[in-house]
Amino acid sequence: MALPGAEPAMKMRMPRVASRVSAASASMRTYSVGTPIITVARAMARTKQFHAVICLGAVIRGDTPHFDYISAEASRGIGQAALDADVPIIFGVLTTHTMEQAIERAEPTRFNRGGEAAKSAIEMARVMEGIKGGKAANDRLTEVKNARRKR
Repeated sequence: MALPGAEPAMKMRMPRVASRVSAASASMRTYSVGTPIITVARAMARTKQFHAVICLGAVIRGDTPHFDYISAEASRGIGQAALDADVPIIFGVLTTHTMEQAIERAEPTRFNRGGEAAKSAIEMARVMEGIKGGKAANDRLTEVKNARRKR
């Protein structure tokens, strides 16, 4: 079950992100509501089937301090999962005041936070490959570093 309006927005944007990631790694979409995202991310990372895991979502402020607790725990939990994993786990959870703000930040023609998370996942997967790999991987790592300097 998703927040009203959230599922159509997720479905609209997820294929664009998934298509970018699938070029660098196997891709799999899974939808999780609330804190299970942390468990799912950790489990996906442990399978060693993926070069990176991207956690996308939105926590929308309500009238209670619940928002603050959920935001902090999502950040902490995904951060801990990333520290425990052998693959990058990218944090792409939006914290907004309204559903409209979340949709705006996810919009590919505007802020495109999901696309930015996908780019980070690809770059970090290549860096990890360079750390684990041999000469070819290290050459690719150097290529990524040089590309970043040119930006």
